[in-house]
Amino acid sequence: MGFWGWGKHNRKRGVAILAQIELTTAEIMEQARNLGAEFVGFATIDRWEKSEDVPIALHPHRIWPQTKTVIVLGVPSWQPSGETSPTIVREQSSVINNLLDEVAYRLAVFLNRNGYPAVNIPWDSEGEGIPEHKTIAVFSHVWAGHYAGQSQVSKNNIFRAAKYNPQLNFVSVLTAFELKGDV
Repeated sequence: MGFWGWGKHNRKRGVAILAQIELTTAEIMEQARNLGAEFVGFATIDRWEKSEDVPIALHPHRIWPQTKTVIVLGVPSWQPSGETSPTIVREQSSVINNLLDEVAYRLAVFLNRNGYPAVNIPWDSEGEGIPEHKTIAVFSHVWAGHYAGQSQVSKNNIFRAAKYNPQLNFVSVLTAFELKGDV
């Protein structure tokens, strides 16, 4: 069942709202794909806790303590666009990242409306207005994709998935909905 608890005040009181419908991972995947995601994966937060790959400060439950599952959404950047001009590649990247943000937001809305609290993490989770030399990442969508069982991460933190060429862009949705993770 869904659980609402915004901020420390409500979390202490344990304000609960029952889910309107019982969702399955298949229904969530279908919704995400209908919104435009090509890849949908699920990672439980214990994947971060069991690994030392990602600093603790970047773990999902540090961003939102109620997180039980991270839903990872991906859209590929297809090989032919990479063989064109830098202007097209840059614009393609902008289109993909804007699409990912919209898909993640709309999936979070879908989950929240059905009684499952969710927060979308934008593709550029560093924030605006921060000087480049002081930029601090908030969350790694690449590692989330890895923990969702669909990739390998190279030494320079690039996601490697043969099915999608090597380039697959990600965004994530944190949810209090406890779902089975992908292996």
